Amino acid sequence: MSKFVFYQTISSEGNRTNHGMLLEGRAIQEALERIYTRHEEAMSVAVLGTAECDRLIPVVVERSSNKPSDTDSPESAAMAIELDYPANLSEKAMATLKALEGAEALYYYMEHFVITDEGLDLDHPRWEGDTLEAMEKWLEEQK
Repeated sequence: MSKFVFYQTISSEGNRTNHGMLLEGRAIQEALERIYTRHEEAMSVAVLGTAECDRLIPVVVERSSNKPSDTDSPESAAMAIELDYPANLSEKAMATLKALEGAEALYYYMEHFVITDEGLDLDHPRWEGDTLEAMEKWLEEQK
């Protein structure tokens, strides 16, 4: 089981960037100490959540052009981290993603994986769950 930590760095100018890192057997506290050395400009670091995955590995990417929204909690939406879909999904799951291409996005948000629609609405997602395996099963069940 691989463990990931997702975090946000805040610079002295107020710039925020979201990141994700694989915790290869390290404790979160040790990882946080390393975050500060990686991001010398960081004034503070906020842990956004953690996830454990065994078969599927998310690739964390930073895409500042996509701005998800949450009408119930607009401040929290800024902490959503967009993820690439794992490359080793089943053929059925990949077929669903191909059919939805450009009309959805995958986020790690409030300690859940969330698939949004093209409006990037986090409070009314297409799917929400705790594991990528559950996401794959949901994708396989779509027609």
